[in-house]
Amino acid sequence: MKVLFDFLQNEYGIRADVVEPMFGGLVNTNLRVDSPSGIYVFKQYNQKSLDEVRFETDILQSLAGSNVPSPRLVQLKSSDVIGSFDGKPCVLYRYLSGIPIESVNRLLLKKIGIICANIHVSLLGFNPSVKKSTWELYDLKELVASSRDNLSSRGYQNSDELCSFVQSELEQFNFSDNLPKGITHQDIKPENVLIDNNSITGILDFDNSYYGTFLDDITTTIIWTCFKEYVLNYSYVDALLEGYESVRMLATNERESLSERIRFRLLREVFISPYAATHPQQAYRSSEYFKILYKKRIKI
Repeated sequence: MKVLFDFLQNEYGIRADVVEPMFGGLVNTNLRVDSPSGIYVFKQYNQKSLDEVRFETDILQSLAGSNVPSPRLVQLKSSDVIGSFDGKPCVLYRYLSGIPIESVNRLLLKKIGIICANIHVSLLGFNPSVKKSTWELYDLKELVASSRDNLSSRGYQNSDELCSFVQSELEQFNFSDNLPKGITHQDIKPENVLIDNNSITGILDFDNSYYGTFLDDITTTIIWTCFKEYVLNYSYVDALLEGYESVRMLATNERESLSERIRFRLLREVFISPYAATHPQQAYRSSEYFKILYKKRIKI
């Protein structure tokens, strides 16, 4: 740990008094840093390339001047915002107060919808400096086709059944190329939304951001917040959309595609839960849960 204390002092000019692990962070290492100059979060990327991290930091820097409550990066003495610690990319950002959402309501979902739309609108002119892979339909097909052996080697016992099911179901989707696109967060769910007294103080984890279909941000929030005991709460969906459309109106083809994009997002999670997990077998229950929701053929 002393090495990290020295790193923070030498590279950022920050004297740390206390450094302690933070809850979460299965893929990355997240540490809280208390110092006389304030509280920070040190994040070390254990699996991402420098280009992938640069994509995320470019987005966060673009949002710094917006009203989106996103992490504010701290520059190193070199003026860059990405460092290298123990041979892996790392960043430091100012600590955001609040706790992750434990339960949702219409008011919170409306506020999340507003922030989601603000992210989309604020980044309309953003030109990423690097290209990043996506989970759009065409990329997801290739990813599933190439992941069977990888999932099996990492201990996911149902890899053949999972990949066969998802591959077959993906062939049923055929989306228009005209759906509005831009920079998307791709992971706006309760654990990544901080609140304090019912006010949203932070949207975290832009790791999965990419240039993609705007609707997928909306449907991500829907699948993680608007189902209770396998039943879709349409009132919650309406609240989310009401907030979103107070900033950016959905196009006609977005409205028409919403039901199918929800189904696509559910199917995507059937696969991504095991694929992205550090221990894929632990993701079996999550994958099966989303498969049940997918088979219900939800209509909006």
